[in-house]
Amino acid sequence: KVQAWAEVSDGCFQTGETRAASRCSQDSQSVRVSTYTQPTFVRWSSVKGSADADAIQWAKVKSPGRAVQKATRLYFQDFSYVVDLCRQSIYFDSVQDLTCCLRVITSDPEVAVVRVKNRLDPQVDSTVSAGFRNVLVNLRVVTSETLEIGVETHVCEVQLILKAMARIKNDEGHRRYIAFRNLRGE
Repeated sequence: KVQAWAEVSDGCFQTGETRAASRCSQDSQSVRVSTYTQPTFVRWSSVKGSADADAIQWAKVKSPGRAVQKATRLYFQDFSYVVDLCRQSIYFDSVQDLTCCLRVITSDPEVAVVRVKNRLDPQVDSTVSAGFRNVLVNLRVVTSETLEIGVETHVCEVQLILKAMARIKNDEGHRRYIAFRNLRGE
């Protein structure tokens, strides 16, 4: 499903590769150049059906340890609230493309949207997410196949993320977010 949604909305997926980048900072005494890594992305419509699609880093199922931690810290040990065990991110160059994908998802007849959490909304307190902004869509896929195997009630999460924001969320940034989340007890 995420591949079809990405294709019609000009969406991208992150690859397992990174590229080096640098930034310059200065104060009144000196100039510093620091290097860091940035994720790379491929547009699904450009790599679909080619060997280049093999470079895509598909999301893994949330680890049991993190699922237990989340249920305990946030949901009073009620695991039914942990809805991001199965998740995938789609990345976009523009808000317009992200919005297009959201419309495609919400109009998909094989999808039951459970919740949309719009952290791009300026009214949303970004201190809760350490400044990170995206759109989270919790949904159920209801097809003859999911009905047949009994998983049509399973809630998945699709994260719609602007590439500019994702570039900020590098490995170091994610480590800081985990420390922030742990301090908040989440």
